[in-house]
Amino acid sequence: MATYLISILNGASVASRIVTGYIADHAGRYNVNTIAISTAGIFALAMSISARALALYSQSEVLQH
Repeated sequence: MATYLISILNGASVASRIVTGYIADHAGRYNVNTIAISTAGIFALAMSISARALALYSQSEVLQH
């Protein structure tokens, strides 16, 4: 299943490069780059917050039992 995942991600990468290139032609390279970097930062922050909360929750469960 993991080998299929690499192929699927590569296919999605090709599609997203075409779409972002088309949007960048109309909206501007820097505008699209700013949106992409901001979105990546928000996702990274969300994953960091949820991972920290999960770690604290699992630690408190271990200490209680």
